[in-house]
Amino acid sequence: GGLALVYRSNIGLSVKHHHLQDKISPDTFELQLISLKSDKQEIVIANIFRPPSSSLPSFSDELSHLFTCCSGFIEKDKFVACGDFNCPGESGTVDPMLLSVYQLHGLEQHVTQPTRSTPTTSNTLDLAVSRSSSPSCVHSIKVSSSHLVSDHDLVTFSLNTNFRPSRNVIQYEFRNLKSMNIEQFRFDMFS
Repeated sequence: GGLALVYRSNIGLSVKHHHLQDKISPDTFELQLISLKSDKQEIVIANIFRPPSSSLPSFSDELSHLFTCCSGFIEKDKFVACGDFNCPGESGTVDPMLLSVYQLHGLEQHVTQPTRSTPTTSNTLDLAVSRSSSPSCVHSIKVSSSHLVSDHDLVTFSLNTNFRPSRNVIQYEFRNLKSMNIEQFRFDMFS
């Protein structure tokens, strides 16, 4: 368990806990609800970890409640749920009960290959979920090996946004060495 969102601080975004975080208290999963804001828009990211021991029907109910609370962001394609859902289906798929919750809220699960493999099974446990639209705000989904850092593979994706990172203006002063007065330079250095 344990959740974290890692981001670069100089990209011109405000990254904060979303105000709904205090109103949603699930018992069957850990939730980190994050708001990414620029001057023009906001995207909500729900980072989720479901312990495998929690009840799947209760998890589905609580997850559906989360999606209902975030429905305004879902409708605008400004919502992403991601993390370790621990809801394997058969043959590397996702549990049908979880898929029905997504469909009920107009969402789509984008990870299409297993994220955890053992010698006997391959499961898709780590997911990226957003509105089922074309194009979706989630794209370029990639599953990469964690190189034994974890028993799960790494899932990465890009967000389609209008965010423009602020550009830092750097000013340089320099001397043209070819036209530099060496005597004046020495005088400047000594003084």
